[in-house]
Amino acid sequence: MKIKNNTGFTLIELIVAIGILGVMAVAAMAALNPFAQFQKANDAKRKADLLKFKKLWKHIYQDYGQYPAYSVNSGYYYS
Repeated sequence: MKIKNNTGFTLIELIVAIGILGVMAVAAMAALNPFAQFQKANDAKRKADLLKFKKLWKHIYQDYGQYPAYSVNSGYYYS
């Protein structure tokens, strides 16, 4: 008598494993929420840019003793 040594997975086992992986992937996406992560990154960049402008205006005021006036014809100028 020969004993058959079948190795491998049945179709049901494969379907169950793929289903579990799918549930885990959905849970990971819900936890990470990439859209919110992009929004947070953009907000952080905007805040950093505003701080740069704040420092720029502070240096301009320290150098000239006033903020630049705006002229429609020539744009910003220092008087």
